Amino acid sequence: MKQRVLVVIFALLLVSNYIVAQKQLIFENSKLNERIEFESKNYVKIQYNGYLNQLEESKAYILGVTDSSLVFQNTKGTDYLNDTHEVLNSDITGFRKFWKFQPLVKPLTTVSVSIGSYYAFKEIEGVSEVDALIYASLAGVATNYILNFIFDEKIEYQIADGWNLRVGATVTP
Repeated sequence: MKQRVLVVIFALLLVSNYIVAQKQLIFENSKLNERIEFESKNYVKIQYNGYLNQLEESKAYILGVTDSSLVFQNTKGTDYLNDTHEVLNSDITGFRKFWKFQPLVKPLTTVSVSIGSYYAFKEIEGVSEVDALIYASLAGVATNYILNFIFDEKIEYQIADGWNLRVGATVTP
């Protein structure tokens, strides 16, 4: 009997450790019938009223959501690892959700195209290594511009356009 109780307690502890309730920021627009959820570790761009009520934008990873605020870590700047901010939910004026790995895709694609085109140009008869390097650099710059056009990073949704904000909870394994 004692072993059964221990097994049940151990199983409950294991399950409670595995399933965690996590808060999320939910944006809903009833006119468009759309719903966008921000959870911890999502990569987003947020527009909000900053100090002295001026508009600020940040591309960031969400660290946490509370009942009244959003905590995020900027991905730009020299000291971005220590650059965390907390913004009141009521101060958020616009938002956009990105794919989690988008900050890696653009530079890796640009570098890959540059390196690949360098070796491709180098194989062409009559093209020197310096010329191949220049052409590869130009291919990298062109790729970067094309990716910036394809992966537009402007704020997509504005709160003023009928989006409502609320905090909800989700159970994630």
